[in-house]
Amino acid sequence: MISNYPSEAILQALSDLRTCESDERYAIDMYIWKHQEEDTCYVCQAGAILACRWPDVNSPGVLMGEDTYETFEENKLLANQIASFDDLRQGDFYEFIVNWVDKPRLITALYSKSNLPNIYYPYEVSPSQYKRWLRGVAAFLAKNRY
Repeated sequence: MISNYPSEAILQALSDLRTCESDERYAIDMYIWKHQEEDTCYVCQAGAILACRWPDVNSPGVLMGEDTYETFEENKLLANQIASFDDLRQGDFYEFIVNWVDKPRLITALYSKSNLPNIYYPYEVSPSQYKRWLRGVAAFLAKNRY
């Protein structure tokens, strides 16, 4: 499972991303949720989370799409939280956080006034800068008890 605290969930997502990066069955493509081509399964940030944390989608051969996550009928909030990683991987902090906290405008305002580097680096441009940015977002949220 993934944490209900967004700061912890981001760190879990980073761990899942590293797991998929180091597994030869997977390739990271932030524009594809989860798609199989021959011996390679392409995953984005949300796809990496599902591939690592849910046994029924852990197989690289299982195809996933954005609409698939909405079929998690037993927990719509969880489905939205996982899908919100698609917003975060695009640098959209507000759309990410709206699925996690009851006052997203407050936390977004705090974030914009923080000393964090607000420069978002897409994974495709720099995987290391992307991960550094995510760790900064997680640290900010943890400091503010989220």
